[in-house]
Amino acid sequence: IRRAVVQDALPLTRLNYALHQLHAEAQPERYKTLQPEQPEVIAFYQGQLADPQVHIWIAEQHQTPIGYLSMIFREIAENPFVISQPEWVIDQLGIEPAYQRQGIGRQLLAVALETAGMTRVTLSVAAFNHQAIAFYERYGFVTYSLRMTYDPHIKG
Repeated sequence: IRRAVVQDALPLTRLNYALHQLHAEAQPERYKTLQPEQPEVIAFYQGQLADPQVHIWIAEQHQTPIGYLSMIFREIAENPFVISQPEWVIDQLGIEPAYQRQGIGRQLLAVALETAGMTRVTLSVAAFNHQAIAFYERYGFVTYSLRMTYDPHIKG
């Protein structure tokens, strides 16, 4: 597991492809169809890698990227309703399908949680993604809130 650098934008784009396809197939009304090396996606990862608030790690096997995790630091501003608090947000975790269920996700998550230390870590996971929900629950994540959507184009 190593920290990603700007030169990893293309490998990250490739790693994201299978994860994104899963979401695009399950929720086509929300997610765009992408290509593995789409310039806009490469530019997105270049921006993420240049942002000091974003940490991205890559798992490799024989110097070939096989998985990644991105995590963003943010400070929730205090207001009349909430207390100011720092938190890390896991934005993406993706493993090449051939390497899933081999502990790669667990290793990436361990590095992310170690980096976060005692700071809270949150994430969003699509309700259809039962595999991801079970994965995060195995490592101590609990449902803290639910985000619901009303969209007349979505059949319940």
